[in-house]
Amino acid sequence: MKKPRICLNTCARTMVRNSLPLIVAFILASCNQETGQNTDVAAKMLQEHPTAVKDRSHGLYLNEGKKWLVDEATAQHATLMEDIVAQTGKNAHLELDQYVATGTAMQSAIREMISSCKTKGDDHNALHQWLEPLMAKVALLCEAATLADARVAYEEVNKQVRLFDDFFQAVGDKK
Repeated sequence: MKKPRICLNTCARTMVRNSLPLIVAFILASCNQETGQNTDVAAKMLQEHPTAVKDRSHGLYLNEGKKWLVDEATAQHATLMEDIVAQTGKNAHLELDQYVATGTAMQSAIREMISSCKTKGDDHNALHQWLEPLMAKVALLCEAATLADARVAYEEVNKQVRLFDDFFQAVGDKK
């Protein structure tokens, strides 16, 4: 009975990796929907930076020595993601399904962050430098076929989530 699951996970992994550029395009379109730039911006990004979604390094930098500014809702969703990861990290003996559940919760938080995002301009672009690798890492966590794969993916998600506070702050926050 495990062979079909492994096959299904292998197929799912391949589908996720092959569709990742489309997922990123959709997210970029969603983020820019209010400005009417939706599909044009996403298509342009994928044409100009086809390897951006494959980059696993964080590639983040400060804004002239200062943190990038994000809207309050985006900062709150980042805090929610930090809480999700922290809760998972408290349990030393997790099973595969618990790691996958963490990935699913992270995907939900990411969707909520994207749908409520009001951050614009260079701050918005910097946010994508953090968010896109996080999305890829969360996808790997969700599709983990073994406990070892899940642990590695979880650690990568944890590292990426923790970068948020190093590079971003909510508008009006005096960090």
